[in-house]
Amino acid sequence: MTGLPRRILVVDDSQTIRMQIREELEEGGYAVIEAKNGLEALILAASPSPPDLITLDIEMPKMNGFETCRKLRDAHYSRFFVKYEDHRVPIIFVTGNDTIEDRKKGFEMGAVDFIAKPFQKGEILAIANKILNPPLMHKGIHALIADDNIVARKIASLCLSQEGIEVHEAEDGKQACEIMRTAGARMDIVITDLVMPNMDGMQLCRHIRQDLARRDIPIIVLTAMSDLSEILEVFKVGASDYLVKPFAREELLARINVHIEKNKVNLELRETIKLLKEANEKVEKMSILLKRSSVV
Repeated sequence: MTGLPRRILVVDDSQTIRMQIREELEEGGYAVIEAKNGLEALILAASPSPPDLITLDIEMPKMNGFETCRKLRDAHYSRFFVKYEDHRVPIIFVTGNDTIEDRKKGFEMGAVDFIAKPFQKGEILAIANKILNPPLMHKGIHALIADDNIVARKIASLCLSQEGIEVHEAEDGKQACEIMRTAGARMDIVITDLVMPNMDGMQLCRHIRQDLARRDIPIIVLTAMSDLSEILEVFKVGASDYLVKPFAREELLARINVHIEKNKVNLELRETIKLLKEANEKVEKMSILLKRSSVV
């Protein structure tokens, strides 16, 4: 790190947990400040030197993590985080009661990740590094997310951008089509909701596969359906994969990584085949020239 170390606010009513997180983050070069409840966290967040990241316990006395998070998103507190484009400090929920419902609620509030207690050594540091120093493994990858639900769209967008992926958002299928027409050549993956106004996910799949002739790009469809016969229709129109809502963040990232890596391998294979063909053509031309010269 250069300059002053990044500041991380650790909020938990357990002194033992705060100490564990502090030791791990300080070993990683971060400056750590502590709060034992939500009220203390709000005071520290509004200081002249606000934190760059907050780890936030959910179950705490006086003010729980969800309420603390909600207040941090209010205009009064968000004005202290002007260095972020959306004035939102990254928040990681640390909880002993990890459920899909709580994750959904947390991501709707703008949380960037969840960590379940008891956590493994190095786990919190790894996530903090990924948020404050995004990895470059997917740098240059472009993804299109189409969903009429702004919360769902933002959750997916956060997941991808943390992996270094450049995200393009569309609020319906029609807008997604326009983005594909203008920037389709740069797109590496499409994630679309199934039910949307103007143009649904199936129509979008058909448009990408048939009208735009993009047979190579992976398309992941998000659906509330669980009936296999209905899901089969999604594949018939050109989808590469699907996820049933609600899904865990880790599940979405795992699917995306599989398709991106598969595409990388296919591109490398096509490039290798192209080079081999070119080399073979050169050998054939040289062979013809040698034959002609021997005849002369």
